[in-house]
Amino acid sequence: MAINGNNPAGSGEARLKARRNKFWTFVLAASVVAAIAGFASGFLIALIEDGSVPRFAAIPILVIAASGFVWFSYRYYKKVDELDLADNLWANTFGIYFFIITPAGWQILNHAGLTGPPDLWTIWIGGILFAGIAYGIRKLGFR
Repeated sequence: MAINGNNPAGSGEARLKARRNKFWTFVLAASVVAAIAGFASGFLIALIEDGSVPRFAAIPILVIAASGFVWFSYRYYKKVDELDLADNLWANTFGIYFFIITPAGWQILNHAGLTGPPDLWTIWIGGILFAGIAYGIRKLGFR
């Protein structure tokens, strides 16, 4: 059998390139959909705050957004290889630890009079950054 000659599936490199292209197309398409959904949900929330749309409309917006996020995550983890899966799981573990520890710790410090009350946006952004740093450290090969 010739190398990359009679193999209808192509070489291993060609299959890897095709798989990687499909993965990045999926990520790009999902990112575009997420951006459109983000703008649309922001617009709808502004209409809710304005009183043009009933307040209960926020519930299906949240359900749709959360469902899309869960669907993307499920599909994403089905498409990545075992090394990227392990890196993501490590980063997610560190991120969830941040989200578990930080609000409680901040609240304790607030009750002790050492800080102001916990801020949702600071915790949210901090958790994402913390998980991203953990992911980057894993990608740099610090295992």
